[in-house]
Amino acid sequence: MSGTMHPVTRNVIRNARAYRQARKLSVQKVADEMTSRGVRIQRSVLANFEGWRRPTISIAELVTLADVLGVTINDLMDDAGPCATCHGTPPSGFACIACGAGSPPPAE
Repeated sequence: MSGTMHPVTRNVIRNARAYRQARKLSVQKVADEMTSRGVRIQRSVLANFEGWRRPTISIAELVTLADVLGVTINDLMDDAGPCATCHGTPPSGFACIACGAGSPPPAE
């Protein structure tokens, strides 16, 4: 089915799974966190999305999924995907030299 999906949807699926795995979160934990934040979703629905068997995601689901994973919506939609070095999560207190994740915001 992935051949008929919109390219952005394919990116979201691939990136959501990569970020979830990098954070060592189970699909059940993500579903529970999304539900606790007001977007009721079952583990099987998320598993079907990650398994390319659910070709759509609502805006509310996308926003909440990004929030649970600690990334932006753009991170999920990005064609490049998570950083190959830190997977978007450098160790606490450190910045990734490859992508800059974890760097403090520039001074204004």
